[in-house]
Parts: sequence; C-alpha cells; structure tokens
Amino acid sequence: MYDAKYFEKHVGDKHLADAYFTSKGLAPTEYTTRPLELADVKPGHRVLDVGCGRGEIVFQTAAIGATAVGVDYADAALAIAKATQKKHSVEIRDHTTFLQADATELPFDDATFDRLFLLDVVEHLAPAELLQTLREVRRVLSPDGRLVVHTSPNVWTRTYGYDIARVLAFLARRPRPQHPVVASYEELTRDPDYDPEKILLHINEQSALSLKLALLRAGLKSRVWLQSPGTIFRERSGFSGWGLSMLYRLLGLKFLFGSDLYAVAEPR
Repeated sequence: MYDAKYFEKHVGDKHLADAYFTSKGLAPTEYTTRPLELADVKPGHRVLDVGCGRGEIVFQTAAIGATAVGVDYADAALAIAKATQKKHSVEIRDHTTFLQADATELPFDDATFDRLFLLDVVEHLAPAELLQTLREVRRVLSPDGRLVVHTSPNVWTRTYGYDIARVLAFLARRPRPQHPVVASYEELTRDPDYDPEKILLHINEQSALSLKLALLRAGLKSRVWLQSPGTIFRERSGFSGWGLSMLYRLLGLKFLFGSDLYAVAEPR
C-alpha cells in the first residue's frame, strides 16, 4: 500500500505535497520545522532519517551543512526522493544519500550518526518491529548523539478520550460522537485523490507512556511530551473557562485528548 500515490498525496496532505515538489523538499512544514529545532543539526553532523519518505529532512539538513542519509523500505518513496535529488545543486547532491533498507536491520556501523530522525514511522511498525528498530537506532547513534521522534495521533485520544466523550454525550443527552477513525475514513472517501484504506497503515499508535517505555527498553533515555495538549475548554471565557481549564490540567486530561507526540532521546 506504500505506493507512489501514497507519497504524492497521503504524506501530510496535498498542500504539503505541492510544496515539496515546488521547493524540491526545502520548504519548511509542520512536519520538519519542530523536529529540526529539537535536533539542533550543525554543519558537519552526520544525519540519518529512518523512514525518510520523500526526503524532506534529508534535503533540509543537507542545506544546513550536514551529511545526510535517508533510508526507506518503499521503492516509491526512494524513486521520488532520488528524482528530487537530481534537481538539486551539486553541493546538496554530494551531501545526500538515499538507500533502501529495513529499519530493523540498518546497514551502518555502530555509532555512525550524530543526529537521527524517526518521524511518523513508529505508528507504522508492529510492536516487535518497533522495538528492534529502536535498538538499531540506539546502535548506530553516537554516544553523544540525539534522536528525535514524532508520532501521531495519541492513541489514548481514540480509546479513553473517546470513551469519556461518549459518556459525556450520554449524560448531556446529545448524539453519540463518531469515532475518530470512522470520521477520518469517511472524510477520505469524499476525496477522489485519496485512498481511504490508507488509514489502515497505522497499526501501532502510541501514548506518551508507551513511547517512553519503548525507548527505555531499547536503551534510550528520553523526554516525551504532547506538543498539542488539546485543552477542550480553551474557547471558554471568564471564571468558568479558567476553572475548567485548570481542572483539565490537574487531572492530566491532556494525555487523553492531546495529539502530536514528540520525544528527544539519547543513549543511556
């Protein structure tokens, strides 16, 4: 299912895809800006992007002055990345490499890379694959290296968060809310450019706790957080809005309603 159409339309959205092809992967996006800030890539760094897709991170870190390698398992992703690579300047071409590889068996020596990215890959790997991938990441990361992870959505929003929303709707005598997976599927069916079955590619969505534990098991110490805390009372004004927002934070409800998960990790 990881075909050309997936990487041309489904990765991010059509707007981001258009920006990719127009800028040759150099346009900052919501999927590259924050990870690059967290990674703090410097000229001369050796960078690896596991599950690089079209290669945005590879091109953007090379533009900073790093030597960047992107690996992906999908032929279609590498075909797009290599075609874009040919359109770049000699300097960027000389500092970028794309390889086909299995993330559970990376073809690199120990401690090869200073910075490593694992962006929107975690949710596509079965639990055993994820653990082995993180162990490989740990192996090829230099002792003072840094790993940046992004995954979405937070699985607790689709389980506990949805259950709470359903109970609240029942108590308020409102219609039962639609499950977010069903809502996403129906939205995709209305757009002829999308294949709604692609939502099935998320086989291992994470919570902040499960991601933290997975990194720990692989030998990585980490800081994990929700970038979008998802305060559902943000729009309310006055004392009631303040009180409900405070209660929301005290009860830790952001872990049930927040979305994007980030982690910054380094070898233990």
